[in-house]
Amino acid sequence: MEYDKIPHALLALTMLIASCGNPVQDKDKNEAADSVAAESGLVEGVDAFHKTGKRLTMYNKDGRALYLERDTSGWLNCYSIENGVTKRLRYGQDDFDEGFFGLTYHAYDRYLYIVGDTNPNSIGWLCRFYLYRIDLTDFSLKYIKTAAAVRFEPKRITVAEPVRQSNPDANCTAEENWMLHDVHLNIRGDKTDEDAEEYDYRGMERRYGELLVNSTGLP
Repeated sequence: MEYDKIPHALLALTMLIASCGNPVQDKDKNEAADSVAAESGLVEGVDAFHKTGKRLTMYNKDGRALYLERDTSGWLNCYSIENGVTKRLRYGQDDFDEGFFGLTYHAYDRYLYIVGDTNPNSIGWLCRFYLYRIDLTDFSLKYIKTAAAVRFEPKRITVAEPVRQSNPDANCTAEENWMLHDVHLNIRGDKTDEDAEEYDYRGMERRYGELLVNSTGLP
């Protein structure tokens, strides 16, 4: 089963299934280890919060910056500052023109990832998180994939993806039971391999934690 697009009118109500396509496979044997050293300009944890609590700085070096900010309507977006000019990064999908319910980030040496949380109802949890990669050399943003859960590791990214519905005779989406498995990406966002072992929603919570993502974000 493929999940390609969500009608905009149903986004806040049902978030039924979004695109879950896999990126092109390309192993990288020379991946850099996770690094958030101060001289890189990357910022971590609570020290990154501004006093307002509505803005979170992710990167700040030599007059170039990236930050997350919540607007007065409650939507979260990502912004860049270069040469004194502030721009809002565009996700390339009309459904998120206003922004996300939640945004978190994780930084590697060259790449910084932001994860958009759609806060879905029904079976929208299968593709709850939208994963984007920002190249810190030029602040270009690239959509990577959707996932039910995301875990950032020092040298790779692991995501939970739906595999199959275990009760295809369910009468409605609320009764559907889905099995998932782990898919692994390198720090560029390319798929490297996947695990055969399957697990259900509770198994996913045990693997990924209650929040289902281990990146830093705004409250």
